Amino acid sequence: MKIPRAQQHSFRVHHIAAPQGSHKQGFGKSVRETNPRTEPYRHAVAEACEDYIEDQDAWVILDGYLAVELTFWMPPAPKSDPHRLYPNTPPDIDKLVRSTFDGITRGKLWVDDARVVKLTTSEEFAASLQETGVDVAVWKLA
Repeated sequence: MKIPRAQQHSFRVHHIAAPQGSHKQGFGKSVRETNPRTEPYRHAVAEACEDYIEDQDAWVILDGYLAVELTFWMPPAPKSDPHRLYPNTPPDIDKLVRSTFDGITRGKLWVDDARVVKLTTSEEFAASLQETGVDVAVWKLA
């Protein structure tokens, strides 16, 4: 069953996607990411959300049942395996989703990622490093 995408919000994040992995206990109560690329990626996602909201000329904070479609554009296929059709090595797509959702929440596009009830994801090879990133589409269901 195809659900109409009334008021779809879509934008592109121009940054190599980084997974949200494990956390490491620091001194005291501080906790930090084990992957140093995660925080800059989440920041890029939050900035893309804020730019999208600003371009809409209206404050958008989505709530209710939400559907999300993410297309991750990963760095080009390695020259050692030019016939590979899809990225099938780390990072795991579920960890990419986690870091992307955290960035969207920071960018205030939605109230909370717990509102997402439908998710479609895919990983593709980008034609060049300059074209890496993620395409994000979010819309309300009912």
